[in-house]
Amino acid sequence: MLRSSITVFIEYRIDPQKQSAFFKNLPALREATKSAGNVIDHEIMEGIDQPGLIVEVIQVGDMNTYEQLKAMRQSGNGIMGDVAKTIHGGSSRVNVWAFQPVEGMSKN
Repeated sequence: MLRSSITVFIEYRIDPQKQSAFFKNLPALREATKSAGNVIDHEIMEGIDQPGLIVEVIQVGDMNTYEQLKAMRQSGNGIMGDVAKTIHGGSSRVNVWAFQPVEGMSKN
C-alpha cells in the first residue's frame, strides 16, 4: 500500500564524447518529465567519482506517474530518442526504480 510520495531513481551512463549533446537535451528532458503526470520534484545529478554516470531523482505522487516515466525513459521515443543516442548502450541500458519510505521511519 502506498503511504506517501514515491522516489524514482533513473540511472544511465552517457558516452563521454556525447556529453555536450546530452546536456543540450536536458531542458527538453525536464519538460517531458513534467508532462508525465504528478511530478513533484526532478533533480539530475552526475557522479563525482564516476563522470558520465547520471542519476535522475524524481518525486512523484502516484504509481501511474512512475509507470509513465519508466515507459518514457525506456522507450527511446520523443526526446528520449535524442537522449538515448548519448547513452552508452541506448535506452535499453536505462535503469528505473521506485521507492517509498519505510513505514515508521522518519527523516529525523
